[in-house]
Amino acid sequence: MGKRHILSKMNLLNSEGPVLWVYKYHDDEYVVYDKENGIVDILTQEKIQEFVHGDLVLNGEFGSYKYSEYPGSMKPNLKSLDEFIGIDTTGKTY
Repeated sequence: MGKRHILSKMNLLNSEGPVLWVYKYHDDEYVVYDKENGIVDILTQEKIQEFVHGDLVLNGEFGSYKYSEYPGSMKPNLKSLDEFIGIDTTGKTY
């Protein structure tokens, strides 16, 4: 098995530097990291959508992350985030 290649990266939460970010390895593997570069969770496309748009709580070494509880000022542009996680943004208003 060869080395996996990162397709893209996005900061999910930023407060004077990245707090939580995600690497996309392929359309169904998203690895979430925290500010200490520790893996918080490995999510499917369905679960990353549930995390950013629903009530999924991720439990990291330094605490729990419930995305909806963080202010918008810490989050990326919603359209960019949706496109990153594979949501079709055609016809949507942001």
